[in-house]
Amino acid sequence: MAARLIVTGLFGIDESSAALENHSPLMNSDLSKGSALRERVVGPESALTPFSAAPVVFSIRLEVGRGWRRRTGAALFLALAFLCQLVTAQGTTYLDNLSQPHQYYADVTYSKWVASRFVTDGSAQSFSLNSVLFGGVYAATAGGNFQVDIYSTGAGSTVGSLVGALSGASSPDSLGQYTFTATGITLQANTSYWLVTKVTSGLADYRVSYTQDTAASGGWTIPLTNTYSWSTNQGSSWGTYGGYWPYRYKIEATAVPEPSSPVLVLFGASLLSFVWVKRSSRRSG
Repeated sequence: MAARLIVTGLFGIDESSAALENHSPLMNSDLSKGSALRERVVGPESALTPFSAAPVVFSIRLEVGRGWRRRTGAALFLALAFLCQLVTAQGTTYLDNLSQPHQYYADVTYSKWVASRFVTDGSAQSFSLNSVLFGGVYAATAGGNFQVDIYSTGAGSTVGSLVGALSGASSPDSLGQYTFTATGITLQANTSYWLVTKVTSGLADYRVSYTQDTAASGGWTIPLTNTYSWSTNQGSSWGTYGGYWPYRYKIEATAVPEPSSPVLVLFGASLLSFVWVKRSSRRSG
């Protein structure tokens, strides 16, 4: 009998109310020659979430026969390492206030930059920013380069220094929702940041929808004070309104697990499995 590794899992599902056989397979592939090792992960694709967002239940069964070979240990290591990557690479909505009613439009021009503040939570050590979707943007006057950036928070909850720039529509002329994507922007846990909208060239006048309510879903929060800020000199200095006038937007990010997360536990388990396999091979040889 060949050696087989069978890995099954439930992602974001209550173990007491779900059975593995009721869910469609995500993967069923041979990972070494001669079907020496087989990995199978079971779970609904729509329910796949990071460890930080939902519980994960795993069941691992290992069957060993005469056909066990040393290369199976390497396959086992790669299989579990791939599983670790699979469950941590999913984006999550951490802030969403799009359901709040539109109240006014902020004027964003070359001579007036506008910023809206938010605060991350402590559900992970840090977060890799994926995207920001604005609930309403249009051009009152077209003909300029619209830009969205993330800034840190300085002393007195004012806008600090540039963290990174997002990519998206440089001329959102027609009223609608616009998504701006991020690459290589890391946000720290329990930290305040500013979402800055600006015009970097031209005489355009863009309008961005904001509301009067700080309520939002997702875990991250919109502070009750110093939520709205503006600059009339291209970011050299900033004024801050003491109340709250947040933009209407949705932020998606990917959690970066802490060193003690279950992901590293699984990774360590794969290393131990590899060592165990090598020792078993020596005994049987």
